[in-house]
Amino acid sequence: MKSNDNFANKFVKAMRSKSIDARTTDTDIPKIEEMLKKLVMIDDEKWGYYAFRREPLKGKFSEDDKLILINKANECGKKYAKKIREKFSHMNTYDIAKEMGLEVDYPDRPNGGGHIIFAQFVEPNKVTVFKDSINKAEELITSKKLAGLFSYINIEELLLAHEIFHFIEENDDDIFTRTEKIRLWKIGPIKNDSNIVCLGEIAGMAFAKELLKISYSPYILDVFLVYLYNIQASYGLYEEIMSINNKE
Repeated sequence: MKSNDNFANKFVKAMRSKSIDARTTDTDIPKIEEMLKKLVMIDDEKWGYYAFRREPLKGKFSEDDKLILINKANECGKKYAKKIREKFSHMNTYDIAKEMGLEVDYPDRPNGGGHIIFAQFVEPNKVTVFKDSINKAEELITSKKLAGLFSYINIEELLLAHEIFHFIEENDDDIFTRTEKIRLWKIGPIKNDSNIVCLGEIAGMAFAKELLKISYSPYILDVFLVYLYNIQASYGLYEEIMSINNKE
């Protein structure tokens, strides 16, 4: 997540705004391991539609338009991950970040209130990964024996990989997620084009997936990390992606 982008802020707020039936209680909600087993089976296209639901300009795209953009964003993320892996072939994610000149901080939690944040990129080269969620995640993974579901990749590394993509994105004027725009209006020679926020998020997830060579979409962290703070909100996200996945 890029903290200095107003559209990105809208994106995150929209992501966290989903609600579920107030009659649902924690005891009615499946165990986190049961939810994760289903989530890791969902393909990248379906997760792309999930991301588009959080796009501030989502109403301007047809379903066919969305699919084309989802596939292009996924390819963009994969392409850049392969470039990075080729350049830093023997390095882990932490060393890659250091070699690229990123400053990575690990405070306990964000200052101030508002929505939950797990990691963020701030121009020009700062990544923050918040340890409170990482520590809670590690405790749950250990207690529920979930390491295998995550391909034994730690959550911190997944979050860092995603933010590395945003650093790359910020420094490449020709990257797809910056060049692809939508025309909002045009009056004579005057026009207003806008970036499509969710494409950067989709590409960032594809980047992390390819870089770490995992079989599932890192989007599963939406459900898993929110679960650490609000089980019902997590279940709301789970139901949403499952409804997308089950849609013909």
